[in-house]
Amino acid sequence: MIKLMKALYLKHLFFLLILGGLFCNACSSYKEWSPKENKIGYKKAMKEVKHIEVVSNFFAIEKKVIKNPSEAYYEARWAFIKDLYYDNTTVSSPRKPLKKFIDFCSESFISKVDKIAFTKAAGILGFELITDRVAFETPSNTYKEYKNIAYVTHNGYSQNLDLFLPNSPQIKPVPCIVFIHGGGWRVHKRAWFEAFARYVADKGYAAVTIDYRMLHEVDSPIASVNDAKAAVRWVRANAKKYGIDPNKIGASGASAGAQLAAILATSSDNQVLNGIVGNTQVSSEIQAAVGFATPSMTGNRKTWPWSRGEKPVWYNAISPYQHITKNAAPMKFVHGTADKTVAIEEAKEMHAKYIKLGIQTEFESIEGKGHVFYMNAESAERAFLFFKKVFEN
Repeated sequence: MIKLMKALYLKHLFFLLILGGLFCNACSSYKEWSPKENKIGYKKAMKEVKHIEVVSNFFAIEKKVIKNPSEAYYEARWAFIKDLYYDNTTVSSPRKPLKKFIDFCSESFISKVDKIAFTKAAGILGFELITDRVAFETPSNTYKEYKNIAYVTHNGYSQNLDLFLPNSPQIKPVPCIVFIHGGGWRVHKRAWFEAFARYVADKGYAAVTIDYRMLHEVDSPIASVNDAKAAVRWVRANAKKYGIDPNKIGASGASAGAQLAAILATSSDNQVLNGIVGNTQVSSEIQAAVGFATPSMTGNRKTWPWSRGEKPVWYNAISPYQHITKNAAPMKFVHGTADKTVAIEEAKEMHAKYIKLGIQTEFESIEGKGHVFYMNAESAERAFLFFKKVFEN
């Protein structure tokens, strides 16, 4: 009897060891898979995916819902990552490769119940993987650049900025302009305004371009405002170190970035919008702003970001128009007359409110142009000249 029990025990133990080995092999395969070609490129991309994991939770959710990943799955996953990280770096959204990846996974790997969470995680990953492109060529030997500086960190994931400092500034300390990209608070494209930053650095001003949290990872653009204000505070807190004038900080952006520049100009040290992290001991006030295709959010018409349905619950909280007081920073508005995304009347009405309160302001309409007209040196010059007028007169 004892011999029989011992034999059954050993058999059972042997069976468990086999299962354990298979499980470990599966885990090993899960972690160590790589394509037959471009292994170096894969390794580099996956390092970035791992970095993004803190906001995407892609690997964590993948491990829960993809029960038996096969070679075909890993190849599809790599195709999705590769498309955005290497092949199509200029897209503004991961929509097409994401749909292809999710459609493939839906056939054999994920259930309808798991699809929502997996799609969200893959979507966040996709948005964060999209790389930046510079809008136009600028001189490159008249300024120093400092890339990927973490200016604020939430839950272990940092928002970064790039800093550009003139080699031979005419003014010391130098004014600094915070450039903020657009994209509906959904697109991670810091370098969209890098050319603007380089342009003003060549002219003798300091400049930064910033990341900020996107709607694919937060519930409302209030978080985006929090980050924009933290970026201003970083500039002011580090002004002495980089030779920046803490009393001459401007902001400029387009579309969603213009909304952020405008709210910086009008909300001063609003405690709710300031957020609770990132050099909170210093002010987030700016001294001038320029907005291209500015969503001033008057609430007088349905136009982006309130295009349909009920007004978003966060709308008034981040409305530059609602926050205007006589203490608002001077601001210039530049808008295309044919803009079908953000009605030109929005910028006109905010400009009119500025005039009524006696605040320095300018309005310039660009005849026949739609929503995206500003990705050029002419627009950078328009911004620079306004900042120069405010800071040097």
